[in-house]
Amino acid sequence: MKKLLVLFFLLVSLFCLNTFQAQSLFSVFASDAETFFLTTNSPLSTSVKGVKNGGGYVYSFNKSTLNSAGLNLKNITSQSVVLNNKSFNYIQQKLNLKIVSKSNTNNVMEILGYSNKLKNFVYVNGNKVNIQIALNKTNAIVGYPLILQGF
Repeated sequence: MKKLLVLFFLLVSLFCLNTFQAQSLFSVFASDAETFFLTTNSPLSTSVKGVKNGGGYVYSFNKSTLNSAGLNLKNITSQSVVLNNKSFNYIQQKLNLKIVSKSNTNNVMEILGYSNKLKNFVYVNGNKVNIQIALNKTNAIVGYPLILQGF
């Protein structure tokens, strides 16, 4: 009976973890971000025009256009947000980020990490990675799973 109860609580815990997991950077940084970028494999039905880029489309939204777009996140292959005047510690805390690597080039710090708040990931040098951050003195770009626009 104890084993059955333990199994039941384990299953309920896994269900809750997947159900309440933030599935987008937009939900994590909704009140903080100035600009939101996303890429898709096919065009979105939205008033915001996408730019064809290779095999997909890139869209740029501000807070008001993102809220009115009514996006279906299932078609989105990557997301990025631009944050102004937010520290790395703030970003790390919001994402519960485990740092995989850091590098500094031309006054831009680049961080690769893994957040358990976001579902998808890629492997980089054998490590799970689903967040890339480019940070200078005033701005940060956070990409999920990676930043696909320039920084």
